[in-house]
Amino acid sequence: MYRKILTPEKWRWYPEDLLKPLLAAVAFSGFMECTVPENMTDLYILAWLLVASILTLLGSASAAACVRYGLLA
Repeated sequence: MYRKILTPEKWRWYPEDLLKPLLAAVAFSGFMECTVPENMTDLYILAWLLVASILTLLGSASAAACVRYGLLA
């Protein structure tokens, strides 16, 4: 599709729909990884992973233009 019909759109699609959400996910997960408290029990580790996963998902979804426009509409 992008090779024949939508060639100019391909170069807009890469940074807008792939690179921005990927960078947001890396930033959120990197931040959460740097702020992990030490000496946590297994239950707190599970809760921390759940919070980190939700924040990473929300951050990458909000960086995606199609999701952002869908939520604002």
